[in-house]
Amino acid sequence: MIKFFSFEDRMLVRVMKKNTILHFAEMQDKYVYLLKEGCIKIAVVNENGKEVIKYLIKSGGIFGEISLLGIKESSQDYAVALDDSVVYFAGIQQIEQWMLEYPDLRSVIRQNLGQRIKNAEDRFLSMIFKDANARICRFLNDLALEFGKPTDQGYEIKNFLTHDDIAKLTDTSRQTVSRILNQLRDQKLIGYNTETIQIPFSSTLSHNNSGK
Repeated sequence: MIKFFSFEDRMLVRVMKKNTILHFAEMQDKYVYLLKEGCIKIAVVNENGKEVIKYLIKSGGIFGEISLLGIKESSQDYAVALDDSVVYFAGIQQIEQWMLEYPDLRSVIRQNLGQRIKNAEDRFLSMIFKDANARICRFLNDLALEFGKPTDQGYEIKNFLTHDDIAKLTDTSRQTVSRILNQLRDQKLIGYNTETIQIPFSSTLSHNNSGK
């Protein structure tokens, strides 16, 4: 868990019901956010009017921290709660002060930024070198490792993403996502319904992280 939880009593809090949108234009360069509960997607609308999902935030994750580098978040970016969520936030100057006082917090924020850059790089390379099937399989594997809970049989992930969301995250189409998910389910490589996605340990998807 991110070490921001030590500062909860000194942070502001906002409860976001599922599908609530937080527009950064209203709070640009003012706050850093900690997601205590739920799941959030960070997205932007491109010049063609289509939504592009930049990345996902899980419980314990932070966002808006790029402002600490003196770089402005895009005023077009926004956050959407994919599940009922609880967000803590504090002003940039307050976070900077805590980082001076607590080196561990500074280290965690740097690691978070580094991991986000690496994930973006991996995603970019995947779009160049992998076909749609491989991209979706890799995405499901990564989703299980990051958001899933291990069970006796494998990983179980709360199904908080639509097929359209997965398509945006893998640079494919919703129809392609639906077709491949159905194929994987028919092949017993995954199980999924409206509530959860399951990836058995026996599934080849569980071993796709070898090149991660």
